[in-house]
Amino acid sequence: MADEKTVDKIARELGGHKEAFISDVNAQIRKYVLSKSSADCLTIVEKTRYGSYTWEPSKALDGYVPRFIAFLRKKRYKGNELLLSY
Repeated sequence: MADEKTVDKIARELGGHKEAFISDVNAQIRKYVLSKSSADCLTIVEKTRYGSYTWEPSKALDGYVPRFIAFLRKKRYKGNELLLSY
């Protein structure tokens, strides 16, 4: 509950700037991940009903970033479970 209250408080403080803030965070994460080697970052394993797929930081533009953010938020990505592999 404390985490939810913090997120709500941040959302209120951002007001009409939420979209720009989220876009900037996304761009900064993407920039950071692209500047690192795969050995420096975590790999995301996405479990689907068809099997498991590995998403490495080098796949940032192909879908790593939204899955990484979902993992950090402890959420599923399009209904799929996300795990860490490092």
